[in-house]
Amino acid sequence: MAPSPDGAGQDRPDPHGWNTVENFLFVHETRLAEHPFVDQRRPHTLIFEEYELDGDTYYALEGTVYCQRGVVLDVTKHYETRVSGGRQQLRGFSYRYNAHVLNGHNLLRYDNRHDDAPNAYHRHLFDPETGREIEKRILARHELPKFYDILTEIHALITAPP
Repeated sequence: MAPSPDGAGQDRPDPHGWNTVENFLFVHETRLAEHPFVDQRRPHTLIFEEYELDGDTYYALEGTVYCQRGVVLDVTKHYETRVSGGRQQLRGFSYRYNAHVLNGHNLLRYDNRHDDAPNAYHRHLFDPETGREIEKRILARHELPKFYDILTEIHALITAPP
């Protein structure tokens, strides 16, 4: 059975499944601090905040990660929550990672929630020289890379020979 955009019918676990808030924060901060492409001399502006909407609790992760070679990664993610075993858990439902050259053009974007396909996940690849979109692919939820892997992909794109 082919997976649907939300991951139903997939044959492997969802890497973006439920996680405790504490574990998410620990893994996120650890992986961000150890990634070699992140410019550790320039602090990121990521803010992780809890908010309430219509009586439900959500989290948002928003801000900018500064990388080597003048690359910037803007991040906007939203998470739904639940309580399981007495612990609050979260799971992402809205994603936007946009890599671009500082004060320049786009390089790579992963996102979802487009008006024409709100449940589909997209990978947009741009020409590093011109910023023109050269590829747009629809992904299943389990194909959406994790934050660390997106940083690795951007690093490979920017260092690949022409």
